[in-house]
Amino acid sequence: MKLFNNIGVMQGRLLPKYKGRYQAHPLGYWQKEFSIANSFSLSHIEFIFDYNDYLLNPLMSENGLKEILDLSNKYNVKVK
Repeated sequence: MKLFNNIGVMQGRLLPKYKGRYQAHPLGYWQKEFSIANSFSLSHIEFIFDYNDYLLNPLMSENGLKEILDLSNKYNVKVK
């Protein structure tokens, strides 16, 4: 069994910057961060709610929320 820390990461820090910005929700590839966080035994990802393109953020739709929950369960990485 893999031991997880109670240490997390701000969304996007384990991925290439989105449009050159650090503080932005990485549209189109945010899902990849769950497996990366899991590989580093991180317990959670703190999601960013960015004003730009906010309607495309998975936090704004039932399908997006389901995808977040599915990835969270699959990789044992929670979302804060």
